[in-house]
Amino acid sequence: MSSKDASFPASPGPAGPDEPLLEILGLDVAYRSRNGTSRPAVRGASLTVAPGEVVAVVGESGSGKSTTAHAVLGLLPYGGRVTGGTIRFAGRDLLTLGEKELDAVRGPGIGFIPQDPNVSLNPVQRIGHQVAEALRVHGMAVDARAAHARAVELLGEAGLPAPHIRARQYPHELSGGMRQRVLIAIALACRPRLVIADEPTSALDVTVQRRILDHLEALTQEHGTAVLLITHDLGVAADRADRVVVMSDGEVVEHGAADRVLSAPEHPYTRALLAAAPGLDDLPRGVGGGGGGGGNESGRGSNGSGRGSGDGGADRPTAQLVSVAGLVKEFPLPGGDQLRAVDDVAFHIAPGETLALVGESGSGKSTTARLVLGLEHSTDGRIDVAGTRLTDLAGPGRRRPRRAARTELRALRRRVQIVSQNPYASLDPRFRVADIVAEPLRAFGIGNRRERRDRVAELLDQVALPPDLADRRPGELSGGQRQRVAIARALAPGPDLVVCDEPTSALDVAVQAQILDLLAGLQRDLGVAILFISHDLAVVRRIAHRVAVMRAGRIVETGDVERVLTDPRHDYTRDLIDAVPGRRRRPGPVETGAEVVGVPG
Repeated sequence: MSSKDASFPASPGPAGPDEPLLEILGLDVAYRSRNGTSRPAVRGASLTVAPGEVVAVVGESGSGKSTTAHAVLGLLPYGGRVTGGTIRFAGRDLLTLGEKELDAVRGPGIGFIPQDPNVSLNPVQRIGHQVAEALRVHGMAVDARAAHARAVELLGEAGLPAPHIRARQYPHELSGGMRQRVLIAIALACRPRLVIADEPTSALDVTVQRRILDHLEALTQEHGTAVLLITHDLGVAADRADRVVVMSDGEVVEHGAADRVLSAPEHPYTRALLAAAPGLDDLPRGVGGGGGGGGNESGRGSNGSGRGSGDGGADRPTAQLVSVAGLVKEFPLPGGDQLRAVDDVAFHIAPGETLALVGESGSGKSTTARLVLGLEHSTDGRIDVAGTRLTDLAGPGRRRPRRAARTELRALRRRVQIVSQNPYASLDPRFRVADIVAEPLRAFGIGNRRERRDRVAELLDQVALPPDLADRRPGELSGGQRQRVAIARALAPGPDLVVCDEPTSALDVAVQAQILDLLAGLQRDLGVAILFISHDLAVVRRIAHRVAVMRAGRIVETGDVERVLTDPRHDYTRDLIDAVPGRRRRPGPVETGAEVVGVPG
């Protein structure tokens, strides 16, 4: 069903009048390229959102779903413009409003939760000030003290622990998931009639994700707030949406009630999306399906060398590529307090093995990864990587001479690479894709110019990017394309260990499946080890051999991934599994068929 011949009746939402709150009809959006040509991004898209209704827009990266949301808000990036159609909010045509009139709509009328907290938060202002600013700008607080008090309340409602402390911190002092919750607090500050949420939970663990989505659901019920939810997570759409709109290549290809679309899809593209979506009820595929072996409650993994929950066999460093024992990391807090982000952590990773670290945002998993990479100095404990004691090279307790330590640390950098959580912040916007991928090759003196060029072409093909993207810059790519560039860059020098910090949280399910299969193939072919940081347990089941569950800086359970996810021994692990979206309303069996095309992977 194409958007151009589809009928979108303005049916009432669960708690609203006959007229839709938001009505998009025949929307066309195009981007002007550097050479002056116009490239269509959205073509004839139509959808409605009624008061109190949750409408999810799903589709792969680059399908036009975020562009549609930005067009509603008048926030299209440079070069983007609406070339046709209408956008009505509460009966007003938004495309006829000036910038000042749109400013009055944004906030009290339409709240926006953007996808990327690193770009959206001011790095030099405290968190509380940024939330309070939204209240003051729209006259929702009488003075600075009231605005700050309300800001702390909003941070607590958005799921931030110790909100009075977080309000005094800066964005860089919070985890990615915590920063995303700050954006949610800002968006909900003025109690808007419509919330446009662009991947609002992609950076959140499942327990906080459930809390945030419950909060949005309560707003729809109590205040009649409507939600336009842009997401690649079909489990979230199944759990939370009243209706689902499926977009592909800028067009709406299917729409309808969430139960119907996700259990009996009509369009081949929708069926392909559902087939690619990982779930805890699926049989594991990729690495995890072929290797784990013999996990038990003591945390023994595929190599049988574990010693128990929270230990992970750190007493056998010679058999391991990575061995961590007694690891501690403390951070100073305002007022002179110390936050113990990593507390007596121990684990190992064998060559060719994938260990997943899972836990809530702020549990210490990303900090642990940064310690393994030598990007943070540990407070205590030891880390051995590829036969080198990293804690002797980086940090106050190093024992080698400064120059020798730098030389060893640089040699280790080539063997350990990272794929960061955020493709928007990790790529230099001034560089072409080819230069970004070739950067580690130049840095480590690998190959001549021609060999590097050939290697770049090979890597782009490995991550399913077309060759013509080599000459583009990050700003011209979708979020999923940017993350694939980041993965290609990490693979460039042929590392022994790849640390993947939420590498698929920004990707749609089709590309996510492709990336996970790519990592699995790399591991089989090259024997590379992977430390995989994730809050997505379905992804972990698909990729990992073993899993370590972190809570408040400590590892509370380790073991073979199948054992931990099907027979968890710790209450916290059971809570994580119970919070996975889509388990309340799982789609029925999906018949994919040989005719399904158009979705990579």
